[in-house]
Amino acid sequence: MTIKRRLNAILPLTFLLPFVLLLVSPSSGNAPAQPRQQPRREPRKLFRLGNEFIDRTGRVVLRVGGPYSHPSSRDGQRVRPDALESSDATDDDGSSLRHPKILNVGDFSDGLAKFLVDTRPGSRRLFPAYGFMDETGAIVIPARGWRVENFQEGRALVRGEQYGYIDRTGAFVIPPRFALAYPFHEGLALACVEREKCGYIDRDGQTIVPFIYYGGTHFSEGLAHVYQKEKPVGFIDRAGKITIRTDSREYHANGMFSEGLASVRAGNKLGYIDRTGRLVIPAEFDEAREFSEGKALVSKDGAWGFIDRAGRVVVPLKYAYASSFSEGLAAVTTSRDRTVPGWGYIDHAGRVRIPTRFDFAAPFDGGLAAVDLTPDGQSIPDAYIDKAGRIVWEKRRR
Repeated sequence: MTIKRRLNAILPLTFLLPFVLLLVSPSSGNAPAQPRQQPRREPRKLFRLGNEFIDRTGRVVLRVGGPYSHPSSRDGQRVRPDALESSDATDDDGSSLRHPKILNVGDFSDGLAKFLVDTRPGSRRLFPAYGFMDETGAIVIPARGWRVENFQEGRALVRGEQYGYIDRTGAFVIPPRFALAYPFHEGLALACVEREKCGYIDRDGQTIVPFIYYGGTHFSEGLAHVYQKEKPVGFIDRAGKITIRTDSREYHANGMFSEGLASVRAGNKLGYIDRTGRLVIPAEFDEAREFSEGKALVSKDGAWGFIDRAGRVVVPLKYAYASSFSEGLAAVTTSRDRTVPGWGYIDHAGRVRIPTRFDFAAPFDGGLAAVDLTPDGQSIPDAYIDKAGRIVWEKRRR
């Protein structure tokens, strides 16, 4: 055999050799193979109307309500609440809750939705208990006699005589020890050890900003506005350092930072400051919302329109009302008579993209927007549309 032919025969074995050695290496012993880390799948976007949820195509993918059963009632497996017989749930003191029924379900947040159980159906009073289900309808946190907020950043606020936080398993990761507390934003939450002693904690409950303030806002773009009793202090950063003082300026904070600007009130008018505290858009508006997609919704004399970050009017102030831009579109209405349909959608140039034909229109989120087709003057959505204005789901009429 020639040298070339010998090399051709040996080379494939050299590529396999490291894998063979790995399999027979004595150092590996009988250690079990490590499971591959599966990346956490982002929850799908579901849209709610009543106790039904649809996906972006308008297909009903989840229906909830009716009898409730504890998730451990069937061989320890998680179970769907819409396919169960009635059974007992558990109150927070361990007592039995007889024949509970699911009354309603909230929107999904962080992949979980809060549901309400009536633990004593037929009673003149409502005996509420709350739990959480995932996007398949499986109950992941059983109903208990507590009051909870939606999950944000992996934590849900539990409200009672004391406030605390649970994780996605339902276990307390921050015990109930606060007189008042709020959901997490940007990794921090406003919490108060007493009604007038507030500061900020992290997701593990560690104190980040001391409890020295009367109150404050949540963090946005790394800043939060804090104040003492009946007196504004200013914006602080995540370390608690005051970066913009508002207690001695000619204006007072009105909103949170968004896209580098925050609305402030000077006298009876509103303008915007930058992160140095400089007033960069004069206070000349009656109302001023946060910036979104480079534009802010403002009003003068009851008319609404949009300005850019330089303060220039880019969509004329001519609407009866509007919502901020979301996914390239903004909901606007031309009608001041709530019984006359007048809601539609415009683009960034102010062009009408979806005609003003709805009784109400909500911002787009996840490719769909909730609208009301019934001209009754009530903001009760009964359909979803896509960004072309097509109805993808409509509430069934009785």
